[in-house]
Amino acid sequence: MMEDFGLSCPATGFALGVDRVALALERSGLVGAVRSWDVLVAWSEGKLPEAIAKATALRGEGRSVKLCTEAMDLAAAAAAVKEYCCSSLVYVA
Repeated sequence: MMEDFGLSCPATGFALGVDRVALALERSGLVGAVRSWDVLVAWSEGKLPEAIAKATALRGEGRSVKLCTEAMDLAAAAAAVKEYCCSSLVYVA
């Protein structure tokens, strides 16, 4: 490629797609396809700092925690519990 810019510079490299590696591991049976958590921490608009604090506290108690990446209402949070295979929900409102 460097030759395209006027410099002859041989190189070797490779790339891995993380999603493809994970899919290959799942298909080979080396890892489980489903990850589950003890608690899903979901939060309403403007409550991210409180949600992070709650997730940190729960992790400190030894719980496995999935923290939602965006705000949602309670109904969406309840649906996300099933989607993410969580045992329980903590909703920060």
